[in-house]
Amino acid sequence: MGGRGCVCASSGGSSADRSSWQPRAPAPPPRVRFKGRLTMPLTFARYLLVTFFARFALALAALGLVLTVFDTLAHIHAVLDGGAPIGLGLIAYASLRLPTLVVLLVPLAVLIGALLTLIALVASQELVVARAAGVSGTQITGILLIGAALVAGAHFLFANLVAVETAGRLATWQARGYAGLPPGARSEEQGLWLAADSAIVHIGLASADGQRLHDVVVIQRDPAGGLEAFFKAQKARFVDGRWRLDGVERLVAARDSGPAQETPIPAFRWDPSRFGNFGQGPEELSFGEAWSLRKDAGYSERTPRYYRFWTHRKLAQPVSCLVMALLPAHMAYQHARRRQLVLLGLATLAAGALYFGLERLLIPLGETAVLPPAFAAWAPAVMFAALAFWSLIMAES
Repeated sequence: MGGRGCVCASSGGSSADRSSWQPRAPAPPPRVRFKGRLTMPLTFARYLLVTFFARFALALAALGLVLTVFDTLAHIHAVLDGGAPIGLGLIAYASLRLPTLVVLLVPLAVLIGALLTLIALVASQELVVARAAGVSGTQITGILLIGAALVAGAHFLFANLVAVETAGRLATWQARGYAGLPPGARSEEQGLWLAADSAIVHIGLASADGQRLHDVVVIQRDPAGGLEAFFKAQKARFVDGRWRLDGVERLVAARDSGPAQETPIPAFRWDPSRFGNFGQGPEELSFGEAWSLRKDAGYSERTPRYYRFWTHRKLAQPVSCLVMALLPAHMAYQHARRRQLVLLGLATLAAGALYFGLERLLIPLGETAVLPPAFAAWAPAVMFAALAFWSLIMAES
């Protein structure tokens, strides 16, 4: 009896504990916070970014492959006429050309990636579920903008660290008639005549830092205007604060000097940095180089306004990735209607085509100072960003 009562007492205590115990609710998933409000589960945000990056990479790879093949085929005769081996020559050309094409194609790939991501969400009803869970179209657009911002940062670094190097190497190789294989580094640009006190100097090639000149011709005249000396040198080097010639060949010897293998040029006193990049195209200039030339173009054949435009342009190019992510953002407010999705997708691609067409149109106007450099570089981004925000407001209302 006592044992049974003890068991009953113990059993009664357990029942009381069980009656007071309540199961704990599962912890809510972590959420992304926007402007002080909890708005989006982190899992969905991560899924959205992964989907966007996958479609962006696929679009970039497809566009880059197609354009590289067509561009290589367009230059196949010139490359093969240079004497390079068929396989190595074409592979070298394609590998040097591809980074420049990637810089041009990244904003377009962002547009296609964002558009395909939103279309997939709408078509699979995932967007309906997300909207029912309290996720707004504005918040989805914010996640896509985060992805586009990461792409824009990578685009800026790639354009200024990789693309300028390969573009310079390709330009040097092209200037040599595609002879042999491409040089290992960008180094040279051609063609500059200038006056140095009583001498006229021609520079055939200049290094990127301006401290090494190649194929230098010097014509010296006496005070009466007569020819005093005429010689050329294989190289000129900036050493210990002055220029020196190597490999001198005197075509007309000076009256008071004999032949020499290394000759100083006292009148040649310019800062070597003024020679750097004097013949380079914009795709061969980094942002830092364009920035340094925006006020003083040195001995460049182009004006400072040209470099001011490209300083703005090299900033506007990455920003265009953000604009391209905004253009299809109105799709986040749509429902799974196939005809409507197709029409909106085509309209978005047409807007992107207009954007790139306007960019191409304004580039020569900005380079030649027909339009202010800042306006020519930033007008497409500002106009189409305003258009994208207007479409977002209309879709949300």
